[in-house]
Amino acid sequence: MAVLKRITGFVLGGLCLIGASTASAAVIGFDDLSGTGVYETGDFVFSNAKGTNGNCPGGVGPCLHYSNPQSTTLERIDGGTFSLESLAFRFQGNGTGNLLTVFDTNNITNKFDFGPLNGYVKNTDYQVAFGSSFANVLSITIATFAGGNVRIDDLGLRDDVGTTTPVPVPAAGIVLLTGLGALGMVRRRRKTT
Repeated sequence: MAVLKRITGFVLGGLCLIGASTASAAVIGFDDLSGTGVYETGDFVFSNAKGTNGNCPGGVGPCLHYSNPQSTTLERIDGGTFSLESLAFRFQGNGTGNLLTVFDTNNITNKFDFGPLNGYVKNTDYQVAFGSSFANVLSITIATFAGGNVRIDDLGLRDDVGTTTPVPVPAAGIVLLTGLGALGMVRRRRKTT
């Protein structure tokens, strides 16, 4: 009976491994960003990434730097979904404006605005968590308006959030047949002893 339980455990464990995928988290700190252009890091790509070493959140550069009106779009390289969980930012300059907008590129009504009207002041570091607001999106746009001069760093990202890979029929069939064969062998072995 112990052998039967062990075989059943292996079969069920194999089926679970085939059906599950792992979510991976990353914090993008722009440590190797320089200049302007497309920036790829890990599984992600930024269009129009502008790097700077000065006045970055936490006092450590490099980081992204945007002035009014500029933007970058963030996507996974493979085109899959991801979640933006958090980011750090800092407003710079002496202008009276400053507006940082973060939005789901495919649903512009899903957005957050950060600026003086929302209580954010210049020369102060902020770390903002979005919860599930930007979960399973295809792309995120980060833009500056109203005289904005902002530094952005430490984006908390997660890819493959809440997804599982379907069990392919051939793979599930192989695991099932292997398990049934093993059970048959155990049963046959018991009859002969």
